Parts: sequence; structure tokens; C-alpha cells
Amino acid sequence: MKGRGLTPAHQGYRYQDIFTAYFFMRCLSERYEYISVDKKRFDGDIFDDLHIQQGLLTRHFQVKSSRNETKQFHHSQLYRKSSDIRIDLLFDSFLKSDSKEDLYILCATWLPPVETKYLRETRTCKSIENTSSW
Repeated sequence: MKGRGLTPAHQGYRYQDIFTAYFFMRCLSERYEYISVDKKRFDGDIFDDLHIQQGLLTRHFQVKSSRNETKQFHHSQLYRKSSDIRIDLLFDSFLKSDSKEDLYILCATWLPPVETKYLRETRTCKSIENTSSW
């Protein structure tokens, strides 16, 4: 039987790696006081994929992806016991943080939910392209 190496385990981290590499590249032109990858700040920290401190602001990112390109977000992911993005876990990470001024960003490759009653359109949209204004 031929070994498969790290390929299956690494597949789930592809988007996280690309996302992190993007901010490392931005690091060349912007001043970051601190950047860390895959580091829990405390036991149970959900936002542990990427931390960037720039000035007084620290951004904490959690990146989620699925090999299933048709996977859609469903609000039950926020309360299902088996979910790793349960709303109580997300809030615990915020409440245990040192600073309540920080930004906590959950990034996902999932498609929008079918049920639109849980969606709200906002006039301002922050994206990776304009994060320097955060």
C-alpha cells in the first residue's frame, strides 16, 4: 500500500495557506507589529488561524473551507453541538480576549444560505482588498 503523505490533511488548509500568504505579502508594504499563524491565545480559542496587530488594532481570523464546492452555509451550523463554529464558541473567544476593540473575522468558502431570511445587506463591505482601512 502506497502512503499518501500529508495530502489529505493539507487539502483542508489550502485556503488558509493562501489567505495567510496574502497577508505575509502585504507585510512587505504595510507595517505589522505582530503576526502569528495557527496559535491559540487561550484554551478554546476559535479564532486561531491568523492574528495581525497593526497599530492599536488586532485582527483575529478563522478560515473555514470545504472540499464540497456546493456546500452552503446553514444557520444550524451556529448552534449544532458538533459544529466548530457554534455561536457560543465564537462569543467565548471574543469574551476571553484581552481587548474588546479587536476584530474577529470568520472567513468561509461556503456558498450563501438558501434561506435568505437570515441575510441582511449592508451598505459597507469590508474585504481583503480594503483591509488597510480597518
